[in-house]
Amino acid sequence: MMRAAVADGGLHEDRKDLALELRQLLSTARSWPLPFAGSYVAFHGVFGNRLVIDVDPRQVTHQFPPNRVIAGQNVAAADYFLGRGPWAPMLEPLDKSVIHREVAELLAHGGRYRGTAGYAALVRRLEAGRPAIRNLQDLDSIARIDGYFEDLHRLIVSIRDNGYRRRPDYDGLESASDAAKASSPVRPVLVELMESEIGIGVDADGSLVRVGPGNHRMAIARQLGLARVPVELRLFHAAWVRRQMAQGKGPLQSITAGVRRIGAKQQRNISGDHP
Repeated sequence: MMRAAVADGGLHEDRKDLALELRQLLSTARSWPLPFAGSYVAFHGVFGNRLVIDVDPRQVTHQFPPNRVIAGQNVAAADYFLGRGPWAPMLEPLDKSVIHREVAELLAHGGRYRGTAGYAALVRRLEAGRPAIRNLQDLDSIARIDGYFEDLHRLIVSIRDNGYRRRPDYDGLESASDAAKASSPVRPVLVELMESEIGIGVDADGSLVRVGPGNHRMAIARQLGLARVPVELRLFHAAWVRRQMAQGKGPLQSITAGVRRIGAKQQRNISGDHP
């Protein structure tokens, strides 16, 4: 059967099941058991790179923590596509995060990480039998702690000297050899393959918050004063989505159009053209 294209963005009606699920989630948001719903992985497959735009990282000031205990469950906002309710109580300032401090100290110390408070904190955790986790890896030895800071400093220097580069478009296992070049003992190939652009959530009022991947890259971009970085919008407040749908389009088309509007606004901000 021929697939009928929807009106906007190349999305197809063979995704009616996900469009229907999205409508149902939006209509029942008040009764969700958690403040998040809908699988990010499932909906990401519908949109692909249509959710990738450039933003000014200096305008993103808060983030969701990696995990939060809600209703007795360990919940990661990055696993979801929709959110509801007030987000502010769940957010933390980017400038107060541990990663922000580690990046700031490396910049201040010219990469001499062993003299930083962040390094000392990770060593104390190791000695206490509670090694910190970075890039999904336990920093359970001095060698691993050193490797983590050396990797981080290389990333800082690369972005500072060569500019911010978009994430490679790895294509399955055949890309493993390419990913290995960006990997290390404390950053396995699998982590590199799974990494995406910096994750961003769109709150009810359209403001942007960081969520999921890109913690280190966002901290570096902000502290280097970069005006532009590519991000993926991956979590949307239900109220924002409903507002986009007020123009009469379905949820998938409405999100696509709304993302384009956010991208256009960010481009004006980056260019210094404020209407």
